[in-house]
Amino acid sequence: MIAIGLHYDAGRAAYLAAFHAAQTVIFERGGKVVRTHKGVNVEFLRLTRDDPAFTRSMRT
Repeated sequence: MIAIGLHYDAGRAAYLAAFHAAQTVIFERGGKVVRTHKGVNVEFLRLTRDDPAFTRSMRT
């Protein structure tokens, strides 16, 4: 998408992929359905705080 000048669309697709991946982790680990950006951020950080499988850069 970037190669053909669709920078906005590429960014949006990347954001949504990360957002949905975080929602999946939240649902699988906590059984919650979180829909807002802030809610996903807070809950994802809480659930992965002490998990060595998630590096600091992955969490941010």
